[in-house]
Amino acid sequence: MASSPLLLFASVRPPFCSLQNNTKGVRYCLEELHLVVEPAGAAGISALLAGKVEIKGGPVCAVVSGSNLDKKYFKEALGL
Repeated sequence: MASSPLLLFASVRPPFCSLQNNTKGVRYCLEELHLVVEPAGAAGISALLAGKVEIKGGPVCAVVSGSNLDKKYFKEALGL
């Protein structure tokens, strides 16, 4: 039986992103996607933006979630 691509991806260790990279992911979600997400919820986007995930062609799906943002962090993410 062939393995599902989703199951194969789930067995891979997720890439580590720094707080700076996560801030860029939060900012990207807000400015480009009009979504307010928490840093952990933007981890997939952050990893893609930082080039920590090799894309081998085809569409890419990143799950974004959460809106549990501290006001101070939100201002920092926006550069205020």
